[in-house]
Amino acid sequence: MAELKLIVPKKLPASAMPFPNAAGQQFNSWLVHLPPGHTLEDCLSPAYWAHHATKKFQLHDVIRIVAHDHSFDMQLTVVGKVVGGIRMAPWPQPAPGFGPEVGVLAFAPSPVPILANGKPAVRVDFTEVTKWRVIGLDGEPIVANLETEEEATTKLADYLKALNMRQPSEDEFAAAAKAREAREAEQAEKDAARAARRAKVR
Repeated sequence: MAELKLIVPKKLPASAMPFPNAAGQQFNSWLVHLPPGHTLEDCLSPAYWAHHATKKFQLHDVIRIVAHDHSFDMQLTVVGKVVGGIRMAPWPQPAPGFGPEVGVLAFAPSPVPILANGKPAVRVDFTEVTKWRVIGLDGEPIVANLETEEEATTKLADYLKALNMRQPSEDEFAAAAKAREAREAEQAEKDAARAARRAKVR
């Protein structure tokens, strides 16, 4: 069986977003030069814009995205906001039958990132203070004080649908654990080598 590759969703770096065009009237215009390897599929994932979710995006703002290799140069528009992300769609969108159409979330859902502690970034949990709650992509609760786990699970499903994401599979959890163990082993080797060098100096 081929080795499973852990998929880590890409996010637009916080430093990549310029200031809005002051010439905009009813909406802002933005220009984004995408980093190498970032695709249109990435840009249509709400989670891709996580570092910019707190910016003053307005409905119908227009974002021009230019591929690093200039393989595409097109525009997106803001169609909605979710906690930890921004929903985008290609712009302009011709009337049905007039030209090519691309769905807002035309791509398969991507897996939720897996944290260093092995938990999915988006999850349901329970505390005595907050009761049942849903943790969003930014690590903050999107809803709390729910009475039942079923309510929280329903809210989680709605949130994942808005993000166009899904929970990681068992194989993806296993791949993340394997990668984490490899990083820990590598760090342990470095620490041991550093300790040995210090002991030599003494």
